[in-house]
Amino acid sequence: FMASHLILGGGGFVARHVATLLAMRGESVRLAARSKTPVIGQMLTQGMNAVFVDLCDADWSALLDGVD
Repeated sequence: FMASHLILGGGGFVARHVATLLAMRGESVRLAARSKTPVIGQMLTQGMNAVFVDLCDADWSALLDGVD
């Protein structure tokens, strides 16, 4: 069973390290961030995916779709 995770603030210091560790374990990782930064761009090359959204206006049903 491979879990699917949503990481809020995906480009932040703590979030990027947690996301990287989860991806290294083979977990599915979706990053939520305001914009694509070089850090997020690098993380996308590691098999993660990203959603660029203002969390105040987010469609939470869509954002959480498929997340365990």
